[in-house]
Amino acid sequence: MVLFFAYIPFPSFAQVKLPSIFTDNMMLQQKASVKFWGWATPGITVSIAASRNNKKLTTITNAAGKWKLNISTPAAGGPYNIL
Repeated sequence: MVLFFAYIPFPSFAQVKLPSIFTDNMMLQQKASVKFWGWATPGITVSIAASRNNKKLTTITNAAGKWKLNISTPAAGGPYNIL
């Protein structure tokens, strides 16, 4: 009896974590620079985008897996989404 084993690598997806203060349906200060931060696998790219202008902001996590980005908010209106 001959057994064959195949190693098939599956892509692993990093889980981006945010602090608990970031929640669904939260409101942000208008006309401000809002800081977003969190944790993920060290060395990966993290991106966020605002629905109001489809501008994508990107950063790379540091050696500790930490990341942060600033997003500018518009005048009152919306609703807007941050993805």
